[in-house]
Amino acid sequence: LLFTGTNLGAIFCGLYSTIVFALCSLYAKTALGSSRDEEMSNFLQATGPHRKRGFDHFLYSLGSFALNVLLIAYLKLPPSLGYPTLLLGLYLLYIGRRDINEIITLAGPIFAPLPKASVESVEPVESDEPVEFVESVESSQLAYT
Repeated sequence: LLFTGTNLGAIFCGLYSTIVFALCSLYAKTALGSSRDEEMSNFLQATGPHRKRGFDHFLYSLGSFALNVLLIAYLKLPPSLGYPTLLLGLYLLYIGRRDINEIITLAGPIFAPLPKASVESVEPVESDEPVEFVESVESSQLAYT
């Protein structure tokens, strides 16, 4: 029952995340290619919760798949190898999940909304002068929704 559950979880969660990200990517690129930047921004903002759920399901799919492989190894190996393999696998899953959580936390500012003042205070500049490369950009200026 546990084997079937992890197998189905990996498949269904993987399908859900694939479909959500494929549709969001397709429609966002279509809007971008049609020079509909505002519509694309609105679409990305409106689909934020869907993309979050898709990402969560992606992580669930990875975890279910890893547990499924671990269960197969445990069930197919002789007990003298099955138990150590199970313990090692669970430890590696723990380390992997810990590192993934840390990376997700560190990536948080990338997806934070820009402060309204910084977006509204930028005036378009029309000039024939070449644009100068800015070497230092604050992380809050790189974030997007």
